[in-house]
Amino acid sequence: MIVVFASAKGGAGKSTISCNIAYHLSKMNYKTLLFDSDVGSSVDYIFFGVYKHFTIKDYLDNHEAEIPKCFDDIKQSINEKLSLISSPNGFVEISMTQLELIKQELINQNEKNDFIIIDTQAGTHIQNLEFMKIADKIYIVVNLDDQSIADNFSLIRDLQKVQFGVTAEIYLITNRISDPKISNVIYENINKLLIKKGCNPIKFAANICKSNNIESSINNKEMFMEKYKHTNVYNQFMAIIDTLIQEKLHG
Repeated sequence: MIVVFASAKGGAGKSTISCNIAYHLSKMNYKTLLFDSDVGSSVDYIFFGVYKHFTIKDYLDNHEAEIPKCFDDIKQSINEKLSLISSPNGFVEISMTQLELIKQELINQNEKNDFIIIDTQAGTHIQNLEFMKIADKIYIVVNLDDQSIADNFSLIRDLQKVQFGVTAEIYLITNRISDPKISNVIYENINKLLIKKGCNPIKFAANICKSNNIESSINNKEMFMEKYKHTNVYNQFMAIIDTLIQEKLHG
């Protein structure tokens, strides 16, 4: 199953969410590949306290020479069930031809893994759209910032345009919102606007409350889902994870 986490605005928390979900899926004995596709600002390796070995740039630069010849050659093992593929930092351009190569490698990896979690770069870049085309599920992460809500509404609306070729189910995650009533208002308002624009409403995945424990886990390079079990926020993460597992099993 290919799962994309995206947000039209930076700082929404999608990397924290995608890393913790990928990690916990692996701890539940599901073979998982986390792909940090944020070309130019890759950060997911920092969450695990590891250094980059290879990135997709190594794969693309050496593709003709076939060294590395596939994503298996650039994967970094985090634990027995979790692997990470990083993107390069700095200014890097990826052509449409290279994007097709990356997409095909992800499709190949989908046959070897239970889950592929794609952490996209913030915004509405063409490469995000290309990854969404091969996704089974898309999670849009939004926080309380007005611009985040407006930008993500526009992203969800655009994803439903037939010409984009995105067929995956779209879910909303509200993040860092302590009051679930506010989270519900955001979700309902986005759906009202979507329906008004002739689009389909989306589904609600979870509200992840603002938590000092999450900030602490980031600063200490610890997985929140490992250290802060039996908390409300842990259960909120589990709502997403349980849905993924159920759909994987009964798909």
